[in-house]
Amino acid sequence: EPDVGPLQYHWSQVRGSKVPLLDPYSAQAKFLAPFVVEERTFRFTLRVTDIRGADSVPVYVDVMITP
Repeated sequence: EPDVGPLQYHWSQVRGSKVPLLDPYSAQAKFLAPFVVEERTFRFTLRVTDIRGADSVPVYVDVMITP
Protein backbone atom coordinates (compact mmCIF):
# COMPACT_ATOMS: atom_id res chain seq x y z
CA GLU A 1 0.00 0.00 0.00
CA PRO A 2 1.41 3.42 -0.90
CA ASP A 3 2.31 5.90 1.78
CA VAL A 4 -0.60 8.30 2.22
CA GLY A 5 1.23 10.87 4.30
CA PRO A 6 0.67 11.94 7.88
CA LEU A 7 -2.29 10.73 9.88
CA GLN A 8 -4.59 13.02 11.82
CA TYR A 9 -5.82 11.92 15.25
CA HIS A 10 -8.87 13.16 17.10
CA TRP A 11 -9.73 12.09 20.64
CA SER A 12 -12.99 13.00 22.32
CA GLN A 13 -14.62 12.05 25.59
CA VAL A 14 -17.90 10.15 25.46
CA ARG A 15 -18.42 9.02 29.08
CA GLY A 16 -17.68 10.30 32.58
CA SER A 17 -17.55 13.76 34.07
CA LYS A 18 -15.91 16.11 31.60
CA VAL A 19 -12.12 16.32 31.76
CA PRO A 20 -10.01 18.51 29.49
CA LEU A 21 -7.82 16.57 27.08
CA LEU A 22 -4.36 18.13 27.01
CA ASP A 23 -3.78 17.37 23.33
CA PRO A 24 -6.80 15.80 21.60
CA TYR A 25 -5.02 15.82 18.22
CA SER A 26 -2.00 13.70 19.17
CA ALA A 27 -1.57 9.95 18.81
CA GLN A 28 -1.64 9.59 22.62
CA ALA A 29 -4.25 11.57 24.52
CA LYS A 30 -3.45 12.87 27.99
CA PHE A 31 -5.59 14.34 30.74
CA LEU A 32 -5.27 15.16 34.41
CA ALA A 33 -7.23 12.62 36.42
CA PRO A 34 -9.84 14.26 38.65
CA PHE A 35 -10.15 13.52 42.36
CA VAL A 36 -12.77 10.80 42.90
CA VAL A 37 -14.24 9.28 46.06
CA GLU A 38 -15.21 6.06 44.31
CA GLU A 39 -14.05 4.28 41.17
CA ARG A 40 -15.15 6.04 37.97
CA THR A 41 -14.91 5.10 34.30
CA PHE A 42 -14.03 7.62 31.64
CA ARG A 43 -14.49 6.62 28.01
CA PHE A 44 -12.73 8.23 25.09
CA THR A 45 -13.00 7.63 21.38
CA LEU A 46 -10.24 7.96 18.78
CA ARG A 47 -10.72 8.55 15.08
CA VAL A 48 -7.82 8.54 12.65
CA THR A 49 -7.97 10.20 9.23
CA ASP A 50 -5.40 10.08 6.45
CA ILE A 51 -4.46 12.93 4.14
CA ARG A 52 -7.07 11.81 1.59
CA GLY A 53 -9.83 11.99 4.19
CA ALA A 54 -10.24 8.23 4.67
CA ASP A 55 -11.68 7.80 8.16
CA SER A 56 -11.07 4.96 10.60
CA VAL A 57 -13.70 3.09 12.51
CA PRO A 58 -13.87 4.73 15.97
CA VAL A 59 -11.89 3.01 18.71
CA TYR A 60 -13.07 3.27 22.30
CA VAL A 61 -10.75 3.39 25.31
CA ASP A 62 -12.00 3.09 28.89
CA VAL A 63 -9.91 4.54 31.71
CA MET A 64 -10.72 3.60 35.30
CA ILE A 65 -9.89 6.23 37.93
CA THR A 66 -9.71 5.05 41.52
CA PRO A 67 -9.47 7.05 44.77
